[in-house]
Amino acid sequence: MKPMITLIALGITILGTTFIIAQYNFDGVVEEKTYEAALKYDETAANINSMDKAIKNIKAEKYNNGIYVSFAFDPSDTVFYNAKVQDVRLVRPGSRNDYHLEKYENGYRFSGEITSGWYNLQIICSSGQTNITITRSLYIG
Repeated sequence: MKPMITLIALGITILGTTFIIAQYNFDGVVEEKTYEAALKYDETAANINSMDKAIKNIKAEKYNNGIYVSFAFDPSDTVFYNAKVQDVRLVRPGSRNDYHLEKYENGYRFSGEITSGWYNLQIICSSGQTNITITRSLYIG
C-alpha cells in the first residue's frame, strides 16, 4: 500500500511541476498575426487547387527499359497563368523510391527498372517566387 501511495504522490508532484514550468515559459502566442496568417493560408490553398486544374491527360507508358509519362499543362485559366513546369518525379508511397523524370520530346521519361504499382506523380511548378507541387496518383502496369 505504501508503494502505491508513494507512486501517486510522485506522479502528482511531477505533474504539478510540469504545469508550473509551462505556465512561466509560455507567452500565450501561437501565431503573431493569426488573421493575416489565416488569409495567407486560404489564398495559398485556393492557388494550389487552381493549379491542380492545369494538369490534364496524364498518360504513362512502360517501355523495355523505363517509363514515359506525358501530360497537358495549361495554366492559362489559373491564378499563375505564366507558371512553368520545373521538375517531375514519380514517388512510390510507403517506400523510399523516388524517380526523377527527365524532359524528353513531348513528355518526361525515366530510364531504368521500375516496378509495377501505384505511384504519386509530383509536378513541381513555379511562377516567379512561388513554387507549387501538384500530386496525382498514377498506376504503372
